[in-house]
Amino acid sequence: MEKYLVDFDYEFSVTIGFEDNEETLKRLDEINSFWTNSKQRLKDANGCIKRVVARLIAIQILRLQAQSSFYESEPLIKEKFQSGDLEGFYPIDGSFGMELIEVNIPFKPHTLRFDIDKQ
Repeated sequence: MEKYLVDFDYEFSVTIGFEDNEETLKRLDEINSFWTNSKQRLKDANGCIKRVVARLIAIQILRLQAQSSFYESEPLIKEKFQSGDLEGFYPIDGSFGMELIEVNIPFKPHTLRFDIDKQ
C-alpha cells in the first residue's frame, strides 16, 4: 500500500494509503470525476490521481471540522470515512483499496484565532 501525506502548513495532516491496482485506480477516478473541475485537479497534480484523491479527502475532513465548529474528534472522522456514508467517496477502510491511516488535527476550537470586523 502506497502512503500519501497531505500536510496543511504543519497545522493539520492526513495520511492515506492506496493499493496500486487497476480497480483502485478506477475508483479513484470515479471519486475525482464526482466533483467539479476534475480535469483541472488532475492536471494540477501532474496526472497523479492518488494525489488528487488524497487532497479531496483532506479537504473533506476540513469541511467536517468546520461544520462541527472544530469539535469533530479524529476517531469520529475516521468512522465517517470508513462507513461509506460520505457523498462522493467509497468507504476508506481498506476494503476498496483506500485506507485512512492517520488524521492529525492539533488545533482545538479555543486556539483558533478569528478576526471578526463589522463592515
